[in-house]
Amino acid sequence: MNIPFCPLYKNNNKDIVFFTSPEYADICKQDNDKLGAMLKENDVDYYDFSDHFVNNNEIDYWKDKIHLSEKGAQLFSIYFAEILNKRILTKIK
Repeated sequence: MNIPFCPLYKNNNKDIVFFTSPEYADICKQDNDKLGAMLKENDVDYYDFSDHFVNNNEIDYWKDKIHLSEKGAQLFSIYFAEILNKRILTKIK
């Protein structure tokens, strides 16, 4: 399946990244897998972080079952920034 915006960003020397943010309990993992496959077909990077805290799911990381608390958001933001920085450095080389 072609994604209509892909030629727009590729032809203008732009880069795009999709991601799924952490969830307390991801009930739609299959949707994430389908999205990831579709984006991969279109050469778009996708990061599925829905299970990011699955091994360390402290309740104070969460505002509710979907939204991160300030503490959770800060921890995730630091991690995501590291991923993006590595990605950028890899593309520069």
